[in-house]
Order: sequence, then C-alpha cells, then structure tokens
Amino acid sequence: MIEIEKLKKVAESRVNALESEVSMLREEVKSLRELLGYPEEEKKQK
Repeated sequence: MIEIEKLKKVAESRVNALESEVSMLREEVKSLRELLGYPEEEKKQK
C-alpha cells in the first residue's frame, strides 16, 4: 500500500511538471507567432 502511495505522488509530480512544460511551450509558440507575424490561431472548441 505504501508503494502505491509513493507511485501516486511520483505520478502527480510528473503531471505537474508536464503541465508546466506544456504551458511554457504554448507561451513560446504564441511569442514566435507574434514575432513572425502570423495571425492568432482561432480557439478550437472541444
């Protein structure tokens, strides 16, 4: 049971790190689009 809790904490930490990385990459893409003069991409509905 302790092993499962450890794995869960590691997984949650990984999720947080990946979410942060995705957010930074989105900001980078936005900046590059602005720099290159591309029009802003339309929001896609899910």
